[in-house]
Amino acid sequence: METKKIENVVKKGKPKRPNFEIKFIKSVIKEIEEGGLSRREVREKYDLRATTVQDWVMRFGSPSYDHPTRHIYKPSEKRTMLRAFKSGMTKKEVSVAFSVNINSLDNWIKADNKGNGDISATNSIVMPKKANHAESYEVKTLKAALKEADLKIKALDTMIDVAEEQLKINIRKKSGAKQS
Repeated sequence: METKKIENVVKKGKPKRPNFEIKFIKSVIKEIEEGGLSRREVREKYDLRATTVQDWVMRFGSPSYDHPTRHIYKPSEKRTMLRAFKSGMTKKEVSVAFSVNINSLDNWIKADNKGNGDISATNSIVMPKKANHAESYEVKTLKAALKEADLKIKALDTMIDVAEEQLKINIRKKSGAKQS
């Protein structure tokens, strides 16, 4: 009997994701938005993963529902929170007073204790380089002007060729001619 239980528990490969009906998903979202249940309560009630519920709220939730977004704290805000902690407030009090995640606060405290002079280095985000719009506009206009100049040169060359053929006169200067 015991070996059968162990065999059933041990599975090879990834567990299969269940497919949920849209009706069920929308009822779960309704419970979160209108029913007053937290996401954690819904996850426990229906035995769902946090990422599943998060995905559903983002995809099927109403736009008016407050979607939580990650807050990026300025270095000055971080220093203020650290000063409050060092002055005697507990982590929980700082967390509640400044509406900051206690894990983030822990990370900042650890970084400060290690002697990192710049607290902003703990949560640095690499921003993509912005293209200089004035420069890109200038480059585009220059490319357009160059294209137009090339077309003009082709048109003039063609016109000279046609004139030389019809008038039977050499218009272009010969390469070996001496200048006067």
